[in-house]
Amino acid sequence: MPQPGRDSYALKLFVRGHSSGSARTIQTVRDSLEEHVHGRYSLQVIDVHQQPGEASAMHVLATPTLVRVSPGPSMRCVGSMHDIHAAGRLNLV
Repeated sequence: MPQPGRDSYALKLFVRGHSSGSARTIQTVRDSLEEHVHGRYSLQVIDVHQQPGEASAMHVLATPTLVRVSPGPSMRCVGSMHDIHAAGRLNLV
């Protein structure tokens, strides 16, 4: 739950299916967020196979894609999340 008085972030992570690669990506992103913005974010994980309309609405063309929905402006990371901290790539720190 976000802490009052500090910026909190709404994020969406788009993945494809329930593969081991998707699971690794989800865990890497969560670990990075916990390290850098602990308690100040919400993360919604979206499987593009199960929710293609959500991916289309957010103009997601590739997975994985991590989108900072708020605060604006919207930012996104596309591709591997394993080599660079996701929080830093979205200017959350």
